[in-house]
Amino acid sequence: MISDAIFYRADLFEELGAKPPTSADEYRTLAKELTDESKNRWGSEDVWTGAQIMHGVVPKWKQVDGTLQNKVETEEYRAALEWTAKLFADGSVHPDAVAGNAQQSKQRFESGASLMASDGMGSWHEALARVLPSNPKFNMQPMDYFAPDGGKPTLFRAQPAAIFSFIKKTEPAKVEEMLALANFMAAPFGTEENVLINNGVEGVHFTRDAQGIPKATAKGTEEVTSTYAFLVNAPIVNSMVQYPGLVQSQSEWEARQAPNVVEDAFFGMQIQEPAKFGSLSKPFDDLAKDIIRGRKSMKDLDAELATWKSKGGDELRDFYAGFLA
Repeated sequence: MISDAIFYRADLFEELGAKPPTSADEYRTLAKELTDESKNRWGSEDVWTGAQIMHGVVPKWKQVDGTLQNKVETEEYRAALEWTAKLFADGSVHPDAVAGNAQQSKQRFESGASLMASDGMGSWHEALARVLPSNPKFNMQPMDYFAPDGGKPTLFRAQPAAIFSFIKKTEPAKVEEMLALANFMAAPFGTEENVLINNGVEGVHFTRDAQGIPKATAKGTEEVTSTYAFLVNAPIVNSMVQYPGLVQSQSEWEARQAPNVVEDAFFGMQIQEPAKFGSLSKPFDDLAKDIIRGRKSMKDLDAELATWKSKGGDELRDFYAGFLA
């Protein structure tokens, strides 16, 4: 139900006698306490995505007294920006993250150079696969989300489908062939087809351990990817029992967050915005990076909002309001 988490290095937290924070202020305090430049250790990565979730920032639009507010117009968005800027000003964020090097964020977190990081849920098992062979003690865990004041958070449910595959209307025979391929790719967990898609050919791309769990060979690591999953996928099954504790930890974490999950006004709708609005939100992505790093202020956000409204923001608001009507 939730696509992203703020992860922490549970193994290193235990060594350092630290516990995960339970409020926004605690996060900043802990990040500062964990930071020790002489040991090449920083408390946090750039957690802008997690900060927005923590502060209850709506995915796109928020209904307020019968009207729509874009996420960048909301008080929650402003609060998330201000908090993240303070985190950066504390000196608790890894300097490479401050410099904008997001590509190496996973590597810094996995090496212990940073101890808290925001990432997608899919990164969890990927990190375990990379690190456990060389560091069996490696243990990353997602924090339970909290509201900034430590109360119950407002977590917006991830869309039921984030990626769509479209089939072009053409000759019936071609459509039927593509649907047959889609049917094959969507084979459920436990079928021969599902094993082939996810693991490759047995004896070539994978072998099985004593429990029957597929283990990738060197060739499997090179050749088997999850490309097909982005076209069509089977119902989700958490079957990653090859990583000790993952299934239980992930399932229990999701269960703890579930009571605080709500659906936004456009949940379940696949809305294609007109092309003329395509670049409308781009300035806010760059502006957020500048405000967080102290290069610009909240006054710059107000100025950008005025420009956004005049260049099509209000028109886009009306476009979305039409769907609600």
